[in-house]
Amino acid sequence: MDHGEHARTLLQAYDDRAGVHLAAAGGARLTVADGYAVQHHQVRHWERQGHTVRGWRIAETAGVAGCGGRPTLAYGHLMSTVFHAESRPVDARAFVAPRAAPVIAFVLAQPLSGTGLHTVDVASAIAHALPALEILDSRLKDVTSLADLIADNAAVGGVVLGSRQGRLADFQPRMEGCVLYQGGQLVATGVGAAVHGSPLNTVTWLANTLGDAGRVLPAGSVLLSGPLTTAVPVSDGQSVTAAFTHLGSVTAHLARP
Repeated sequence: MDHGEHARTLLQAYDDRAGVHLAAAGGARLTVADGYAVQHHQVRHWERQGHTVRGWRIAETAGVAGCGGRPTLAYGHLMSTVFHAESRPVDARAFVAPRAAPVIAFVLAQPLSGTGLHTVDVASAIAHALPALEILDSRLKDVTSLADLIADNAAVGGVVLGSRQGRLADFQPRMEGCVLYQGGQLVATGVGAAVHGSPLNTVTWLANTLGDAGRVLPAGSVLLSGPLTTAVPVSDGQSVTAAFTHLGSVTAHLARP
């Protein structure tokens, strides 16, 4: 299977701002290992362009079309280009079909590496949490498997981080509530326990998964632990605000500069 060809198909979709079918790249059906190989091809391409990996997005695939009903975790890379300041509009032209969801972001104070890590190990490595909105986007016209989602960098589109830092000593991530507003209207509510039992559980999974591959999560990494609510479609001219119980709020506004 030509992982590079699949990666080039997806990279072209970023430029064209149009969905594609991975089948157009030829080859057999992707496996999960193939999906990550295709994703890593894209990451290396972006790194050659001078961009850097700033963190990871963790996706829980229950309810994702084509991925089945059993919750399964997957990860995507957060490149330096996907971060947007809350004070400035996010360019709506950068996406194919954007959706927004609230998420608790964790920032590492120290590296996480190795295998067999537990949540206590992860918690001790975290500097603080931030309120965040992740903008999900798919370069695929249809997602028919977990491998497809992974190949498409776990649907990473963008991320807007809030500025209020929360220490783990001051709140419980699994009990953290969130209300999502779109255009001033309530559209969803959620709680941290909806994220695989606790957002710390997903980060622990990520640390162990990368550790099994000999990779390290560096200090300063931003880890998006998983959406607290269903993602809502958002379009040019619309604003989305996530208000958390203890972490404060964060707003993303899509516009055409």
